[in-house]
Amino acid sequence: MRYGYFLFWVVLFTALMSGCAPHRPLPPEPQPVVPPSDSTPHDPNYTVYYVKKGDTLYSIAEDFGVSWEQISRVNAGRAEDLEVGQLLFIPLLDAPEKSQTPSAGAYHVVIDPGHGGRDPGAVSPIGLHEKEVNLAVSLEAARLLRKDGFKVTMTRRTDIFVELEKRAAISNEKQADLFVSIHADSYTNPSVRGYTLYIRRGASLDSRRAGRVMDAALAGNGISGRGVREANYRVLVKTDSPSILIELGYLSNRREARMLADPAIQRQMAKSIAGGIQSYFQQQF
Repeated sequence: MRYGYFLFWVVLFTALMSGCAPHRPLPPEPQPVVPPSDSTPHDPNYTVYYVKKGDTLYSIAEDFGVSWEQISRVNAGRAEDLEVGQLLFIPLLDAPEKSQTPSAGAYHVVIDPGHGGRDPGAVSPIGLHEKEVNLAVSLEAARLLRKDGFKVTMTRRTDIFVELEKRAAISNEKQADLFVSIHADSYTNPSVRGYTLYIRRGASLDSRRAGRVMDAALAGNGISGRGVREANYRVLVKTDSPSILIELGYLSNRREARMLADPAIQRQMAKSIAGGIQSYFQQQF
């Protein structure tokens, strides 16, 4: 009996003591960082946009006042090959950097439409001459750049022949800040396709950066990219400034030849090139 009475008081005392112990609340669980997804369209840092016909990565960035690099990064690379109806998340925190850079008028760009005159360049199975595509895209890119305040010199404005050395000499005489040569490709295998960026072997860091920026800027025009490659094309080797050569696509591929013959596609490509040039200079600061 005494043992039971003693056990009762031990249990009661233990219960009372545990009730007097200070209560320590559990620390709050850390909130995970949720990246934008289809299920979180109301994130205040992003807005949702559905790709429309004719959109390019750069045109969307321009419309929203942000950089195309930011859109690509936020969408984890899904913005590289755009499709009509594709959902993109557009960041709303990027814009103001542009005002911190020198004005566009501080930069001189030389645009070089490849071939011309007696040199047609590549000739597609549908009869399209490379020199025609090069000139059309170059003229529109130059117009857009001038509209934004850039100084632009073209190595040719009409269907004339210009020696390769003369093209590089024009850029060097003007002390250009960037030289951009525009071409279209061809190959014996008609299934080969895609746009390509070229820099010279052993190119400067600025040329390499220009190649990477332009490679990304051209994404989303309906022609896949083949990346940045090295080749000692004479206009690249002879030019003193940072320089790149763009192959817009393969005229030997019927699909790409038809696309590059389309004035609307030519304007899109020109807009992407102008946007890539703008981004290149903006990234210097």
